[in-house]
Amino acid sequence: MPELLVCTVGGTPEPVVASVLHHTPEVANRVLFVCSADSRRMIDNAAGIVRRDRNCPVCNQPVHECLDQAGILQRLEREGKPLDPGRFDVIELTDPQDLKTCVEELRLKLLPRLTDWLD
Repeated sequence: MPELLVCTVGGTPEPVVASVLHHTPEVANRVLFVCSADSRRMIDNAAGIVRRDRNCPVCNQPVHECLDQAGILQRLEREGKPLDPGRFDVIELTDPQDLKTCVEELRLKLLPRLTDWLD
């Protein structure tokens, strides 16, 4: 039976990448990213241009690659575990701050995706 890993996307891509690396393909055959409009860019975002006009808030050195965030899909590819199209999907929530809206949207959007994947 196929299994699904559901990951909420927000803040930083590192925990999502770690979870996907840990659980796929041994546990999860598919990954569903749940995100807001703002955090969606973290899923498929090419690394930005290194900027030297500001300092890293952690080490106070000129900005370096660790802050030029590559997206989750790009990081998984770098790790040798790419998620091919068809193995992942995205549900974008319209109001991630409203729990009732989030639950309703997941209820409406999740079942059709699960049905498609199981067919």
